[in-house]
Amino acid sequence: MKFLGASGNVAAIPDKALPTYSNYFIGNDKSKWQSGCRIFQGITYKNMYPNIDVRYYADQGTLKYDFIVHPGGNIDDIVLEYVLNNYNFK
Repeated sequence: MKFLGASGNVAAIPDKALPTYSNYFIGNDKSKWQSGCRIFQGITYKNMYPNIDVRYYADQGTLKYDFIVHPGGNIDDIVLEYVLNNYNFK
């Protein structure tokens, strides 16, 4: 899924930290390994479009997302493109 026409200045804000962490030891280059990575239940992308945020979160094992439209936001600014098996849907 792509957000067409989205802002290039989006801030990612994690929320609802979980009491666990993950480690990523992929490949042979130790400089690229990561450990103790915190896990969050959700993340909000602030100002994906002017006055519109997008929040991703887990709900009973399913990934969901919401658009949060603040005063002054225009829902007509939201344009999504889905790519599935080399087909584009807008």
